[in-house]
Amino acid sequence: MWTRTGGWRRLNAFLASTGTLLLASCGGGGGGGDAATAPPVQTQPPVTDNSLLAFNAANVGRVAGYPLWATELMFRLGQLVSDDITTAHGERHTGGCPGGGQLQRDWSDKDGSKTLSAGDELSLQYTACSRDPLTRGMDGRVAVTLASAQPNGDFDAVLVIPAPGVAIGYTTGLPGRNDFRITGRLRLTISRTALRQVLTIGDSPDTALSIGFPGSSVGPESMTALRISKTHRWDEARTYIDLQMRFESPELGGAYTVATVAPLKSWLDTVPEPGPGQGEVRMLGRGGDEARVQVATTSAPEYAQLGGWLDQGGDGTREAALTGTWLGAGIASGVLFADYTRWGK
Repeated sequence: MWTRTGGWRRLNAFLASTGTLLLASCGGGGGGGDAATAPPVQTQPPVTDNSLLAFNAANVGRVAGYPLWATELMFRLGQLVSDDITTAHGERHTGGCPGGGQLQRDWSDKDGSKTLSAGDELSLQYTACSRDPLTRGMDGRVAVTLASAQPNGDFDAVLVIPAPGVAIGYTTGLPGRNDFRITGRLRLTISRTALRQVLTIGDSPDTALSIGFPGSSVGPESMTALRISKTHRWDEARTYIDLQMRFESPELGGAYTVATVAPLKSWLDTVPEPGPGQGEVRMLGRGGDEARVQVATTSAPEYAQLGGWLDQGGDGTREAALTGTWLGAGIASGVLFADYTRWGK
């Protein structure tokens, strides 16, 4: 039986060592130097939910990395589907994808207006659809119901992804299998002006998504209480990422909450440059366990793009420091911060 350790997470050397975030140092007190620099710790009341995951030096790299990887995956899905919603014309369209494969789009124009409007339904069926760099082979079906749609391309929609799910796959040669599948229900919104666009996924109480691994003996990872947003500020040439979710991983053995303390910030089409105030993500687990991931400072080791730390029990003591790279966290397609909108400046 194939397991995830033999698939996209092939070898913990990729995700727990060179993958996700590297464990730079362990021990009580001050943690691991400049790469782990953070604002003063505010002790949090212990989280008593025993279903939450306990953090430790062995799992904290994956705790930190998995939600970032999942966030990029969802942004790729959101961008692909939003493009196929806003370009709909005619009741049925079957055509080739730019890099090969096919998309069949069926549009049910409920009010007969011949324009996208509230209540309209679309079915998007992808067959090995390649649109580099977002995907090199998307397969599966997405059902869309519009809550609203505007002539400028803004929309608010509910997406349902039925089993067996949608496979997107890697675009830049990460090791291992790439046929993980997304299933579930989510809200997808696009809002734009002449100077900015915001893509938001989730932000509704019934959003629930799973990422499954065919052939795995371990259940799918899931995201609930989800709200992730990606804002392109064309007037600033900046991208901002906000995220919050409850992330549950049977592989890790529990769930934990994830939220940005400060938005991740970069120039368009690049990863964040080192420096203070470039973004920070906080994970909370059982009994007050806390992990933080930050864009590395300019004094971090030369290879480091990310820093952070582990505080077991939420008592203000940093038991481990983290350092690593975006590639190590699985952020390899370049989509997380890049502007692939059709309005990109």
